[in-house]
Amino acid sequence: MLARLRSLALRDLEAIVVLSETRHFGRAAARLDITQPALSALVRRVETALGRRLFDRSSRHCTLTPEGVTAVETIDHVLRGLHALEAGPPAPGVLAGAVRIGMIPTLGPYYVPFFLPALVRAFPDARFQFSEALTDELIALLRARRVDAALLALPTHAADLAEFPLFEEELALALPRTHPVAAQAGRLAYADVPRDDLILLGPGHCLRTQTMELCGRAGTGAAPVHATGLEVLRYMVSAGVGCAVMPALAINGDRSFRDLVRYRRFRTPVPTRTIALAAPRTAAGLHVAQLLAGLLQSLEVPSTVVDGTMGEPMAERRRAGAKRPGGAAKR
Repeated sequence: MLARLRSLALRDLEAIVVLSETRHFGRAAARLDITQPALSALVRRVETALGRRLFDRSSRHCTLTPEGVTAVETIDHVLRGLHALEAGPPAPGVLAGAVRIGMIPTLGPYYVPFFLPALVRAFPDARFQFSEALTDELIALLRARRVDAALLALPTHAADLAEFPLFEEELALALPRTHPVAAQAGRLAYADVPRDDLILLGPGHCLRTQTMELCGRAGTGAAPVHATGLEVLRYMVSAGVGCAVMPALAINGDRSFRDLVRYRRFRTPVPTRTIALAAPRTAAGLHVAQLLAGLLQSLEVPSTVVDGTMGEPMAERRRAGAKRPGGAAKR
């Protein structure tokens, strides 16, 4: 196969990546500034060299085959490495071009509004692309260089990744307003959590694991209710289905359920999760991560629950220390 691969040019590989992005021969040919017959010839040359079909073609569009998905990931990784080699080492303090940031779903929608304006101002030459995925998938994407950095909760148990702790985010219990526990005064004792009423996120969510470590397994026989996402979970709480552990940023961003959901803070030691930025331990990965982490660590984030309806003052904001990598809910 190596002999066949030597016959390929970078232009051939670039054509495969562009076609995988557009899924359309006409649009891909226009981007490459070549004719459609020429693009078809390039694709056939690459498929012949690799000994596998990369695309399923139709008269209107094309789709990647399973073998094509793997091949395009490898080709894209090779091309990015060559472009980085051509560009030389990045200038200190400079972030430019496409920057792909992944994040866990229980964090992204509530955290991005706090840091995105500052990020755009600090790095005007960068183009930021955000995506959501569960922790295990984010780690796989980092290892495959499909994202440049990821925002997630520690621990990741991934020694090959660099991790930069950003802040500690408080966890509290969301209950229907009519639930007996919601009417209790003061902070909530762990023993008072109504475990039979707990709603959990689906498997793969780190907050699911943290909830089970904090409150114990839900129920005493029947399978617990699962929610596919944090907002679905909040809707279920507001409908009186049960209660759920929620992070502070999501609680402070609640503007729709104040009359239906009550949030109870836990007694000391207050449970938190450590939010961090993770990146590959490569020169390029560390360059991006250090710049992003430096900015994110400088921002004030309302990481403690500040719901005024609880009659409690806002707790002092705490930042994650580099000495502790963090992890599951701390009690």
